[in-house]
Amino acid sequence: KDNLPKDIEIQKLIIWDDGQIELEGGGIQLRKPITLKLLPVELTITGLHVGSYEQMHGGALRKYKYFGFDGGISVKPGGIDARGDGFKFYFTVDNGPGKPRHVFIRIKSIAIDIIIPGDAKPDKATLLLSGYLSVKRPTNDAEAGAGTEYAGGVTFSLPKLKMAGSAAMRYIPKVPSFLIDICLEIATPIPLGPTGLGSYGFRALLGQRYVATKKAAGLTDEDKWYRYYKAKIDPDYKEGIQASKFEQKDGFSVGAGVSLATSGDSGKV
Repeated sequence: KDNLPKDIEIQKLIIWDDGQIELEGGGIQLRKPITLKLLPVELTITGLHVGSYEQMHGGALRKYKYFGFDGGISVKPGGIDARGDGFKFYFTVDNGPGKPRHVFIRIKSIAIDIIIPGDAKPDKATLLLSGYLSVKRPTNDAEAGAGTEYAGGVTFSLPKLKMAGSAAMRYIPKVPSFLIDICLEIATPIPLGPTGLGSYGFRALLGQRYVATKKAAGLTDEDKWYRYYKAKIDPDYKEGIQASKFEQKDGFSVGAGVSLATSGDSGKV
């Protein structure tokens, strides 16, 4: 019991006239992760979910129960670490004539980190690769009009070559809305004529119906834009201008950046 939180989230509790109790949605975030060692894999559980759900299937409205967890899987040695939120297993509870059992799995988001070779330290590795993918489905009538959003990103680093890059995207097919953000950093600069300067990095961003707002970063309109820059939010938890801190609304976004430094001495001057 020492690992249970002080508060337990219950989205909706229904007690029917026949005495049946139904949880429409809820969860428990553990104070300390539970680690299960299944060599060579470590399974870590940080939260539990349980609830009820309804959806159309086979031309009829079906009733489901679900259970799931938040957590991660680590393979050691091996250099692979995967984490996920909202792993949920759904199964029908209204089975009968003309209503066969139906089960399915949903994942809210998943992230992965890979180090090659697996036993290397980050500064000595050949490749560092991390990425995430999230699927945000509508939870109310207001969001239903926009439809499901797909978001993802990947970051890579080649420490021995001193090269790194990243790409991120968000996409809502129903609207449609999209946002693309790409970046590349290189060790050998591209000279800018006789200026003695070189370009060490590039970044470009393009979006339609995605706009950078303080609200998207969990702030209020009274907050300074500096706090927007410093904010770290799900799922990437990075400072700066990030795809996660754009709000889906009418508008157009465009951005471009370049890193300049002296080219003859790797930018020391």
